[in-house]
Parts: sequence; C-alpha cells; structure tokens
Amino acid sequence: MHLHLCLSFFFLFLCAARGIAQDVEGNLVPNSSFEEFNPKFTGPADVNNSFRLLAHWRSPNYGSPDAFHPRYDELVNKMNMSGQNDQSTFDPIPSRTGEGHIGLVPISFYSYREYLQVKLAAPLKKDSTYYVHAYVAMGEKLSSHTTSAFGFAITPRPLRRGDNRCIVLKPQIENSSSNFIRWTDWQKIGGTYVAKGGERFLTIGNFKPHSATPMEKTDQFLPVNESRPSGYIFVDDVYLGQERPNEIDFEQFMAKGSVNLNNILFKTASAELMVASIPIIEELAVFLESSNEVRINIIGHTDNMGESTDNIELSKARAASVKSALVKKGIAASRLQTDGKGDTVPIEDNATETGRKLNRRVEIQLIK
Repeated sequence: MHLHLCLSFFFLFLCAARGIAQDVEGNLVPNSSFEEFNPKFTGPADVNNSFRLLAHWRSPNYGSPDAFHPRYDELVNKMNMSGQNDQSTFDPIPSRTGEGHIGLVPISFYSYREYLQVKLAAPLKKDSTYYVHAYVAMGEKLSSHTTSAFGFAITPRPLRRGDNRCIVLKPQIENSSSNFIRWTDWQKIGGTYVAKGGERFLTIGNFKPHSATPMEKTDQFLPVNESRPSGYIFVDDVYLGQERPNEIDFEQFMAKGSVNLNNILFKTASAELMVASIPIIEELAVFLESSNEVRINIIGHTDNMGESTDNIELSKARAASVKSALVKKGIAASRLQTDGKGDTVPIEDNATETGRKLNRRVEIQLIK
C-alpha cells in the first residue's frame, strides 16, 4: 500500500513539474504559478494541509494557506481520504494560468494571518531595479469584508513568527490603500524595487495589524459582523525579475489584428478606470510609442446584465476612457478610434459569472 501511494504521488509530481515551464522567463520566483508539487511527501498529514504539497513555497508563521489544484484532489482520492479536506467549500475561482493557485487569509478579527514565502532562484543585485507583482482575487464564500492591505516583503533572510498571528512590518512594495481587492476578477498588484543587494526571500500577505487594515464590506456573501470581519483571497502568478513582463501579446496582435484586454477594468456600471488597469494602459502606451505607424480601434464590450441600449452606451464610454488615458500618456488622438458593441458580441456564455467576466472586456483592433 505504501509503495503504491509513493509511486502514485511520484507520477503526479512528474506531471506537475511540467508547470515549471509556464513560469515567465527571467522570473526569480520558483513555482510561480503553483503547479509543481513537493517531492518530500510524507503521508496523510500533508494531504490534510494542502499547502505542504507545493514545492518551494513555505509559511513564515503557523498559518496554513490552501493549495488549489486538480492533482491535489486526485491525490486525496488515491489515498481514500475524500471528504477530509473538501475544497469545494472554498468556492475557488479558475486559476489565472495553469491549474494551480493559492488561498490565504489577509483579514481576521483576532489577527490570525496567512502568508506565502519563497526563496528566490538567485540573490538580488545591488542597485538593480526589479519588477514585482502577483494576481489576486477575493474569495466569495469566506469573505464578509475585502481589503486593500497586500504587500511584498523582500529580505536577505526568511521571515519567521512562532504563532499564527500578524507579521507586522513595512513591506518594500505595498498595494494602494484605495485599491480594494475585488471578487470574481483576477487583479494585478505590484510595483518596482531597487535592491540593496543579497536579498533572497519574498514574503507575500497583509503586514498591517488588524487596527490599521483597511476594510470594506462585501455585502453579498457572508453575513457582515462589524466586530468579527473576515476575508479570504486567492493568489496566482507571482513574479519578481528585472524584465518587465508584458500583459499583452503584441506579436499575436500584429499577426491576427486584434486582442482582448480583460485586465482593463472599470468600476461597476461606470466608465471610470480602476487603479488596477494602469499597468495595462502604460504597457499599451509604450507599445504605441515604439510603433509609430500603428493605429488602433478601441472597442468596449459588456455582459448582458441590464438593458442592451444602456450597455451599448456604457461600452462606448469605456472605450473613450481608454483612449483618453492613452492620450494623457502622449499618444496622438488621431491614432486612436473608439467604438462600443455592448453585449452584442459575447465570447462566452452570459449564463455564468465566469462567462460574463470574460465578456466584460476591451478589445483593440489594428487599423490597416
């Protein structure tokens, strides 16, 4: 029985190891999209704590983040432990890339916290600039509140705390206090860091004490109790490297003539761009600056919630907002056209939230 289990896990580990190839080139974060399993499997105790199964990642305190991956479920079934750690209660969203992502607690009324920590593939070089980011989304069923408190601590030695409480410090990179983490949509959070030299560890989470943590009611999932707020977030695709990774596949755009930009986000029923959209706008502006001959048509799309006529107007206004942001970045207005299709050109089924999320998008088309 033990040999069968070990061989089964070894097979799963080999399959999961292929996820390493999905890491962004130049990324110093190993297992950045949580696809690779830990070969040091010990038995049922590890299955009951799914985070232990991930290669490279550790918890700096006694909190226990959750790993979400189909191969984890497969392993549980092979060990006849179904139901002992039912992840369906967490209602995880689809991974942003690959098949794996992480869940952790950034808000708890008694200062319980969960963090992610990883040893980088190489020490950072003194005075070099590094780009750092992760994608996050608020968990639905386990959140009475959301927060903007999320940061990246970059240190020469691993952080440690001997209980499951908050690690209080000022991280080198912090999310904007007004940029609250949303539910259902993956949201990029990050910044740049100039290394002091020799840093080897990256730790991710909320480093603010409970009294200083910005919170906002979700009003739609767990019953809200102001004296006992709780929050749960998902994390995927962590990056730290000297190369600024592109969100937009410009080679595909030039070859096919169009690309969807799902990470340009707006406030609900509004044409106001959210803070999380700024990196995508900047990336598009840099591309247009370096490609003076390129002209684009910016097209807004919505889901089918609300009246179709209103959706047409909203999609046009959103396209105009993107154009205005690009003009402010120095792109000539004459190179930018706009249009709005409302809910008339869906790319997924509007019957599901996942489908509606993908249908809410900005598309750019090459004008030839």
